[in-house]
Amino acid sequence: MQLVSLSRGEHHRALVQAQLVSLGFILAGIVLGWSTLDFSRPAAWLLIPGLCGSLLVYAAVYRRCEASVRRAGD
Repeated sequence: MQLVSLSRGEHHRALVQAQLVSLGFILAGIVLGWSTLDFSRPAAWLLIPGLCGSLLVYAAVYRRCEASVRRAGD
């Protein structure tokens, strides 16, 4: 219910934050289940850099959006 009272910019912030948290949990799960990954498949080698890249891109987007919100507030 809290999302209903948020402004448009705050909705985007909540979505990006949720994506950052979910990617963090996925990467933590990969670390915990490292021994179960089948590295004979190429997708296993692409999964980890892909998820890390996604996390970095989302973090950069979040940082840029936060900076623009702060500049707009000044």
